Amino acid sequence: MKKSTQAVLALAGLVTAVSASAVEPAVDAINGKLTLHTGHSETSAMEATLTAPVTDSLGIQVDLVSGNHEAGNLSAAAGHLFWRNPENAMVGVIGSWHAIDDFKNYRLGVEAEKFFTNFTAHAIAGYERSEIDTSGYSVADEDPYLKLKGSWYANENLALYAKLNHHHDSSPSETIGFEWQPGYQDFIGFSLYAELDHHDDAGYRGMFGIRFYLDAGKSLIKRHRSADPDSGYDAMNIASPAWIAAHSQPQGCYVFCS
Repeated sequence: MKKSTQAVLALAGLVTAVSASAVEPAVDAINGKLTLHTGHSETSAMEATLTAPVTDSLGIQVDLVSGNHEAGNLSAAAGHLFWRNPENAMVGVIGSWHAIDDFKNYRLGVEAEKFFTNFTAHAIAGYERSEIDTSGYSVADEDPYLKLKGSWYANENLALYAKLNHHHDSSPSETIGFEWQPGYQDFIGFSLYAELDHHDDAGYRGMFGIRFYLDAGKSLIKRHRSADPDSGYDAMNIASPAWIAAHSQPQGCYVFCS
């Protein structure tokens, strides 16, 4: 009887321990965000993102962008399918499409994140195809691309990050930036972001904007790890200025003149 009681107590303790350490879902609830971007090359755009759970461990996300660029109308879309343990890591696939009038860019790759206490390591690697197709002139190119990002959370509502982007067989671009969620009661779900980017061909470029998170109030680090992954829209790295200049129409630069 004593041994049976001990076994029951041990089993109860094991169940309690497992329940206490249960993994959080990949996406804690259906959520979304709206982002207003403005900055280099007279870019102004609105981005809408929707993220939803598929299963406890799988999530899906869609990013849609519409706006203006000095070279023409700007459109973009991206889709993510990912596995995530918000206390450990995220791995998934990502596909995106960017367009500025007659310039098109298509990307397909894998993305991964590793979560530490106040730091997140993020990477995307894949393949891209860029096209310029105008009346009587067209060219296309295919290359691998790579994006590396490290985010340090100075506190739960302030992320400082650095990015390295390499594509089109050109020199990489380096980016530093921040996202800050004030966290005040009247500003739940509101954040500001700004980025400064450098590329050998384009020089220094800047982007900034505001975001409105459409979900329950939570810290910024919690949003990044249990709600929406990074967007597939990359405002300052849609195309290498050197690639555009080298493949544009004979009369000169077509997109991203610098």
